[in-house]
Amino acid sequence: MRSVPPLRPSGFARALFAIVAGFAFLATGFAVEEEIGYIETFSLAENRAKALEQLIPGTEDYYYFHALHAQTRGDFAAVEALFEPWLKRYGESARFREIRHRQALLRYPENRRESLDYLVRQLGLRFQHQRERLGEKPDFPEAIDPARVTWESYRDEAFRNSNTLSEVEDSGLDRILRGDVVLDEQRLRDLLGRLRYPDYPRLVGLIASDLRSNASRGFGEFPIHLRLLPEQLDELLRLQPTLRTDANFVRLRLRHLRPSPDVDWTRDAAEREAYLERLWNEARDLDPVFNSLKAHVLFQLLQHHHRVGEYPRDLFLAYLRMPRRASYVEPRYLQQAENQRYPVDLNAEFRDVTACPPIVDDEPLVRDYLLAHFAEDEDWQTYAPFIRDDYLKEAFAEAKLTNGLGDAERWFSLMAPARVQALKDRVDIEFAPGNPEDFAPGAPVSLDVFVKNVGELMVKVYEINTLNYYLEEKRELNTDLDLDGLVANRETSHEYEEAPIRRVRRTFTFDSLNDRRGAWVVEFIGNGRSSRALIRKGRLQYLSEVTPAG
Repeated sequence: MRSVPPLRPSGFARALFAIVAGFAFLATGFAVEEEIGYIETFSLAENRAKALEQLIPGTEDYYYFHALHAQTRGDFAAVEALFEPWLKRYGESARFREIRHRQALLRYPENRRESLDYLVRQLGLRFQHQRERLGEKPDFPEAIDPARVTWESYRDEAFRNSNTLSEVEDSGLDRILRGDVVLDEQRLRDLLGRLRYPDYPRLVGLIASDLRSNASRGFGEFPIHLRLLPEQLDELLRLQPTLRTDANFVRLRLRHLRPSPDVDWTRDAAEREAYLERLWNEARDLDPVFNSLKAHVLFQLLQHHHRVGEYPRDLFLAYLRMPRRASYVEPRYLQQAENQRYPVDLNAEFRDVTACPPIVDDEPLVRDYLLAHFAEDEDWQTYAPFIRDDYLKEAFAEAKLTNGLGDAERWFSLMAPARVQALKDRVDIEFAPGNPEDFAPGAPVSLDVFVKNVGELMVKVYEINTLNYYLEEKRELNTDLDLDGLVANRETSHEYEEAPIRRVRRTFTFDSLNDRRGAWVVEFIGNGRSSRALIRKGRLQYLSEVTPAG
């Protein structure tokens, strides 16, 4: 018989053996660092088969050392039989991979192809190099057709590959919008869904075209709708007049009317009036379906005028014409067909639109307006269509009696005896609308107060240590300060002999606060009632400047 020469691995195989051997050594290194235990028993045993009987079947040590013993004996089939239960129970652990690597190396002489494929997969080797042929002319193109590398050619290819704009990057959307590219319905909707900024001349026309399509779910479907500028909203409304009844569109137009964030319109009366006038001019012509929003805006404007001591009759009548379910409203007015369709919801929340709280209860404001108007009016018939007759009579009589106008007996006859007595007993110490909301550091300080049924009125002035207050309370100053135990810096007493039913506007001046800065609480006390006012002269403000750094 001829002896078969031993197989000699090629240069490539030897290199792989060197790499994998190092890899296998690293994989087994973890066992060396562990405390010496069973591995010493296994290594030094004269009969390793006997030593393996110490292992508990099913443990990873059991699989590892049985596989290692089978490999040293050349029983590779026994090793393969252990792989499936081992992998199923413990997954590809480090010891499992170690045995797999050894198996591939040890079986190389008998199964070269399988071992090499395994090593190539494990090491992630790629053999993609081309053979270099010196002196031969390459068969690749040496020039590119310019017509195939234009933006239009890439765009057409992207359109052929997809019926959306999925193959167009965001930078390409800009070019599509600024050019005259014709888009079908699906690509147009894909474009609108991806846009971030509204600075495109064609944008409004494209949005209007999409809104007219059957696939559109209305204004506000895409984020770009809510980023349109006021001028673009006006243009869109001209192209799509039906948006006048779209709630999302209307709310967005009103949000755009807010003052600049640099303006404190809640404290600046002029800015507040300008803002609320803008809101009302926009809301007044809305369809009746927006009655709740219209009433909300008009209520805020009426409240502003009340704060500055004004009572515009035209705006007040416009508010009363809006159908509202309130205790004072004339029931017959609400029963009219046109008023039953869209009644005003006084609790409707529009803070996200106007930054103003809901109405909730409008009766106090309505009554104040009526009392102000009835002090001058000859009768109450102007408001009879909208307000209950008994409510009007009582308010009319109260306005005349508290101001000392006309025949008192006539006005008493318009009220129930219990109401007359309650009006006489009522004690008022109320700050008049129109008092300044802020005082300049050098301005004189005076307050107008309505006083009723108060024989003696005490006026106390407390100076507040603002630094200590801010350090202790860590909140803004308010009239809810605890004044118990504090001694007033200044105290005066005023006596009046007016009839209990008269309500008189009185002016109080505080010369000691002129030409000073700080904060004071002024408290008015009389006949079991008290009212407080917070006087602030000067306040800390911050100034900001935009620089190249931000």
